[in-house]
Order: sequence, then structure tokens, then C-alpha cells
Amino acid sequence: MSRLPIPQYVMALAHVAALRSEDPYRKVGAAALDKDNRVIGTAYNGLFPGFTAPEGFWVSRKDRQKYMLHAEINLCSLFKRGEARIVACTTMPCTSCMQALCAHGVKTIYYGEVYKESEAPAIAAMYGVELIQVPEYPLSHRFPLVQQSSAADGTASAADDAASEVCTASEAGTASEAGTPAAPDVAPATSADSATR
Repeated sequence: MSRLPIPQYVMALAHVAALRSEDPYRKVGAAALDKDNRVIGTAYNGLFPGFTAPEGFWVSRKDRQKYMLHAEINLCSLFKRGEARIVACTTMPCTSCMQALCAHGVKTIYYGEVYKESEAPAIAAMYGVELIQVPEYPLSHRFPLVQQSSAADGTASAADDAASEVCTASEAGTASEAGTPAAPDVAPATSADSATR
């Protein structure tokens, strides 16, 4: 039995964290590892800790977005600059979250779904940060993180959630870890891949 590679390991941690999100439309998780691949912490998107949403808050998929604290920002509150070497996010970081991760000295960022509206690939290229898509990892298909709604329930589909987050990642790299070849199911992002937050 082979050992689970680091990219899939940290992505699975991020996915489990996402399951804690109270957002009924999109659950996003993030996990951070230090230089020795030890877990620093996990986080997910949600409202301010201790805040209880008023009745009807979750009715509008679009209106709730401006109040959601992103998983990456919640994760950055758990470590000091330079402590995290690797971060995994279930969805590519939005532009602001990518800036925050770079400011915290993160060197490698793995993600599951592409976010078309993010400038993360350009920011990663500018600052020399590895931005690598990992589409397959434990739990990736077993516990979906996005509600696929229908016209019957009156909510927008994930494709209609364009005011949120997502980006093409043609500049994304491939996974390699200190000389270890990339796992077969770690792939650079393509413009055909897309998701919304």
C-alpha cells in the first residue's frame, strides 16, 4: 500500500474542514502545513464566529456573499507570517485571498476547483508561489461542496453565482515536492475547469 502524497493529504484535510461551513450554497475549506508537513490548522467559509444569521439570511445566494468570511482568511488568522509553507483550498483562492496568502509567506498552494474571476495565477507568477490544481483526492467526489439547485427551488445554480469567485489557471504549475515526482492525479489547471464560490 502506497502512502498518500502530500497534495492529496492536505486537500482531503481542506475538504473535511469545508463540511463545517454553514453556507448552504458553497462550502469552501482550507488547510495549512508547516515546513515539516505538520498540520497548522484548518478553516472554512462562514459568518463571523458567534454570529447568528437573521431569519431569511440564507434565502438569497447572491446577497449573502458580501458577509461570508473566506476560508483562506480564516486560515491566515491561525498562523504567523512564514509559518505555513503549504496551503490547500477546495476552490482556487479569490484575488484578495491570494494576496493574503502571499503576504503570509505561503510558498505552495493546492486547490481543487478553478475560480475564473480570480487573478490568483497572475499573483502566484509575480511572487513565485506555486499554484497547483489537485482535482482528485480522497473525499473529492463523495461529499459535494456545492449545492446544485434547480429552477424549481428558485435559487441560482453554481454557474449563476458569477459575482463570487473563480479563475482560469493556465499559468499554474505541476506538483512536486522536494524532488518527488507529482502524483498522477495532480494536474495544472486548465481554462476548461471552472467553479464558483
